Amino acid sequence: AVGANGRVYRSINNGATWATVTAPAATTLTAVAVLSSRDFWVGGSNGNVYHTVNNGAVWTTAGLPRTGGTVQDIIYATREVVWIAYALSSVAYLITSLDGGGTWADNASTVRIGSWPVFARANRLAYPTASDIGIAANYLLVAGLASSLTDGVLLSGAPTLL
Repeated sequence: AVGANGRVYRSINNGATWATVTAPAATTLTAVAVLSSRDFWVGGSNGNVYHTVNNGAVWTTAGLPRTGGTVQDIIYATREVVWIAYALSSVAYLITSLDGGGTWADNASTVRIGSWPVFARANRLAYPTASDIGIAANYLLVAGLASSLTDGVLLSGAPTLL
């Protein structure tokens, strides 16, 4: 779990108890993706994404193609395919990594989703649970707010396969 002032909390007993993890930054953290008990990614209202592989002892900052926005959600469809919902100046962006977070591209510079529409914010991302890794890696559901900030947006689609 994540929260205000860079708070990161970890449970190893299905939520019965929680412990504080060393914070990556003094910002409100808004998203988390947990890959293992020691390997997780968090995103913040400062537009940065941080990664640890040692339970927060050391954090690295991901080199995202956008700055100054807010990370709304982070999901790992596979160990290689990562999706980040990013909002900047009332415009939603989809940031993608195809190498587990080594490099990043956004909807303006990737062909993964060929016709990303203009809308205000992508609040949540989801991918299908499937035994076929190609399905999980290549299908995405996006829920958020339209440009008016009052109407909902629900996008469902398959990215262009490379």
